[in-house]
Amino acid sequence: MNEHLYSIETANHLLPWLEQQFKNLRMVNGDLANHKKTLADLLRNRGNNGHSSSEEVILSTREVVDGLTANMQEVLKGIDDLGILVRNIEMGLVDFPAERDGRLIYLCWISGESTVAFWHETNVGFTDRQSL
Repeated sequence: MNEHLYSIETANHLLPWLEQQFKNLRMVNGDLANHKKTLADLLRNRGNNGHSSSEEVILSTREVVDGLTANMQEVLKGIDDLGILVRNIEMGLVDFPAERDGRLIYLCWISGESTVAFWHETNVGFTDRQSL
């Protein structure tokens, strides 16, 4: 992670971009969960009572899972490269490193909030966030 410190204004400027990233991540995450379940079912049924899963179908499904995983990792790396800490993909929960009264804190934001309006100490989490 690069050492970035964010102002409220700079963090707010990134929110539309982050909203889009989380929209994409949630969609890919849902597809990934479905394909992982399909792969698990195919592997479980391989050679089971004459209903064998084709190795070709298993390999194809595995490739889809790998591709979706790589896609998610790429998006998350793009966020991480900006020094933004992803805490929960489904919630769209992130922390922006910032400084307050000379000490490191996190500006806390959840997808759907119109602005960054909360912060918390670095040794606590979302449940302890406070209004700016």
